[in-house]
Amino acid sequence: MSDGQAELHQRARWSRPGTRARQYAGDLAFGKTVTVIEHGHDRYGRTIGEVILPDGRNLSQEMVRAGLAFWYEKYAPHDMVLERLEQEARASRRGLWVDREPVAPWVWRRAGH
Repeated sequence: MSDGQAELHQRARWSRPGTRARQYAGDLAFGKTVTVIEHGHDRYGRTIGEVILPDGRNLSQEMVRAGLAFWYEKYAPHDMVLERLEQEARASRRGLWVDREPVAPWVWRRAGH
């Protein structure tokens, strides 16, 4: 496989889960009134918080449960719910966990992609 083919293959691996994740998040929250529990701001001034759906579910938890998002331990080191949900998604091979070793977005960005 050439370098170009490998890069295309890697991008294709990310586009499918990313597209599914955006669609799923949109299905859960788009056009709906949600509650944001603010926990602060990141270094770019963006709000860090939890999105609570109209039915009381947590959007992050639902994304991790579906295997469409990673638990980013660096920013939620004590969130045992997200940890458990990721473990369950991994064990069931849901979403991005179909791949035995999916590359986390922060690792992908750090690699210069």
